[in-house]
Amino acid sequence: MPIPTSAMLQTPTPNAKSRAIEMISHWIIEGSLEAGEKIRDIDIAHALGVSRMPVREALQALETIGFIETEPNRGTHVSSLRVDDIYALYKTIARLETLGLEEAMNPVRSQTIEELYMLNHRYQQTLNQSNIHAMFDAGRAFHQRLVYSDGNRFCQQALAPLVKTAARYEYPYRSTAQPVGQESAIEHRMILEALVQHNITRAQEILTQSWLHTATMIQSWYAALAAKDTVSPHSTPDHEEDS
Repeated sequence: MPIPTSAMLQTPTPNAKSRAIEMISHWIIEGSLEAGEKIRDIDIAHALGVSRMPVREALQALETIGFIETEPNRGTHVSSLRVDDIYALYKTIARLETLGLEEAMNPVRSQTIEELYMLNHRYQQTLNQSNIHAMFDAGRAFHQRLVYSDGNRFCQQALAPLVKTAARYEYPYRSTAQPVGQESAIEHRMILEALVQHNITRAQEILTQSWLHTATMIQSWYAALAAKDTVSPHSTPDHEEDS
């Protein structure tokens, strides 16, 4: 699939490398660049209006988080997803977020709760509008605020690439499975209710259940599609062969 002509989109990223990372990962997540598709730095550089050097640096960064692969005789291409990795991925995100929540909500502040209610309201609005891009942004904003604090930057740094990877699995699923978004909004409210009661442990339990429930639903969805052999190229996850 060719690189989108909308590549010249104005983004707030501070430099060419950061912008290239953001755009390439966006194309991979939403499927414009499909699994197995070859990537040429010169094509990306032309699309973004930058030199090849920041694009090469961006591709190296994306390779470290598993978005792309470089192989002898094949060059650089978009990596395939592995359905068997979904549960482990989401379990890891859940553990990191519960850790971040514990630190960020100690103590629970009324201003933070108000911000979270506003963010969840915005998320609910995106569901009503059926805007998949806005939904992802609003959902991520809620979770980022939930676990954000000045003292847990390492937790946030660890979460960032994992959440990007999860988005690759979620994008095609959420594009056709709107109810899961409604469930997430309800789970957000349950987390907030627990926090209002200063029940951090309960909030952590709901947060973990939410991630694991989503993992199970997504894994089942991909498995069903694979069984029907109707998965599109960009969302086709590989299954590990039994040893």
